[in-house]
Amino acid sequence: MPEQWKEKIRDFRHLYVIKYPRIWQALFYILKFQDRPFLCEHDTNKLEWKKAKSFLNNDELFIRMSEYWPFGPKEELYKEYQKLKFVQENLSGIPEDQVDEYSVALGKLFRWINLAIEVRIEDLKVRRAHKK
Repeated sequence: MPEQWKEKIRDFRHLYVIKYPRIWQALFYILKFQDRPFLCEHDTNKLEWKKAKSFLNNDELFIRMSEYWPFGPKEELYKEYQKLKFVQENLSGIPEDQVDEYSVALGKLFRWINLAIEVRIEDLKVRRAHKK
């Protein structure tokens, strides 16, 4: 992630209220960064920004993004909310242009997540087709 985007993303940690919390939630889920209890209100799927924004204080999240590899089989176990379909549905209906109006950096992050999901799904389709 280029430094200028990283700093703009990191600036979100100073906000108390944000728009489009599902984008952040999707990022955390797709990277398997934290489990739901560390990110969401108790027994819900509603992102608790006060908890989640603390993960922007260091580079671990950005390192995970740079190391994310969508290709090939994944051996680890995924919780239901970390699966691609769940994350993809969680992001559906968010208008890209409105995210860009709110924050260009968040718009870039939103596109990165969507692209990561699309590439991963395509890779799964190709591997399944080769098995047949």
